[in-house]
Amino acid sequence: MGDRPFFIAKRTWLKVWLSQRGITTSSDEQLTRTTYVNRNSFSFFKLIRDMTDCPKRNLSPGGSTGGEGALLGIRGSILGIGTDVGGSIRIPATYNGIYGLRPSYNRIPHNGTPSLPDGQGMMPAVMGPMSATIDGLKVFVKAMMDANPWDRDPLTPRIPWNEGKYLLEDHGKGERLCFGMMWDDGVCKPQPPILRAMEETKQALLAAGHEGKSSESFGILIRG
Repeated sequence: MGDRPFFIAKRTWLKVWLSQRGITTSSDEQLTRTTYVNRNSFSFFKLIRDMTDCPKRNLSPGGSTGGEGALLGIRGSILGIGTDVGGSIRIPATYNGIYGLRPSYNRIPHNGTPSLPDGQGMMPAVMGPMSATIDGLKVFVKAMMDANPWDRDPLTPRIPWNEGKYLLEDHGKGERLCFGMMWDDGVCKPQPPILRAMEETKQALLAAGHEGKSSESFGILIRG
């Protein structure tokens, strides 16, 4: 297996759709063959690293969509597309201070994307946008839904963009929501920095007027 990269050369439906609308992609990403990892560590990265004066050589952009996350983090791009099975959009977004969206399965057409072998249905990957702003995520998803992707990819659900749902009109337009937080699963306890971030998030939500309730289900589930 090793860390030798493979290159995505196949023209996916998404790439064709982008090119038909005059959108130029700046680069194609590479993934390690062990794609289920939350970091990017290729042997040729060392060559690039040694040729640059980077003071933070022990840090990682996360993964596996770490290249996209790093590019967006330095504002080298305004919008990127990642794939996610167990955090490959969410982890780089967190590490690089950007925004990422992991949609529901098949919400974004996956046709032709060789991120996982065909027929691998136990842990399906999803495609989603990554951007320096929340507005960038909305622009991408709305544009995709307005293109009726279900006409090209039969696995994509026929659910058009709904502005009312986006604005949470059925939930008081988001003025007062109830959030749930699972601190751990009773087996793996998060590291202290993660717990601190979760606590800060909880306090920020409560300070903004949102609701929090407690539930002792499994003894670990806290809502609020």
